[in-house]
Amino acid sequence: MSRRNWRGLSRASDVIPGVPNNVIPDVQITAKSVEILRAFMPVFVERLRRNIDTMNIGHEGDLDDSFRFNVRKGNSVVSANLSFNFYGRFVDMGVGKGTTLVERQTGRLLFEGRAGTGNKRKPKPWFSPQYVFEKDRLAEITAEAMAALSAQFISPDDVQVTVNI
Repeated sequence: MSRRNWRGLSRASDVIPGVPNNVIPDVQITAKSVEILRAFMPVFVERLRRNIDTMNIGHEGDLDDSFRFNVRKGNSVVSANLSFNFYGRFVDMGVGKGTTLVERQTGRLLFEGRAGTGNKRKPKPWFSPQYVFEKDRLAEITAEAMAALSAQFISPDDVQVTVNI
């Protein structure tokens, strides 16, 4: 493969057709209730912004300002899409500017020619751990809400317990 073709394949616009270089495909979160998801998403975004501030991640503030989300209700699914600038994922994984994800995960350089460069990038996990935590928390909130809703429809008179000995 020629150098020219190799460079063409390394662009995000070629790897993910139709997606601009500075936008990653949306993070999609599903739930059972529109109200819960509408209340949940601003809290999630605020916690991500706090992580960015705490870890001193900055690129002139445009990652912090790039968060967008919307909540949609389909036929049987309620979903929220969260989008932010593409480079935020690179910061989260500690990759970019010559450091690949494989090199980050294995600790080994892919090409011998890079041996003198060293790996100066370190992961700043502002997104991944928070995303996992928030998905689990959303499941707990949804379960609590569904239990409370179910309890409204069941009265003690409706429940019959029979014990046969």
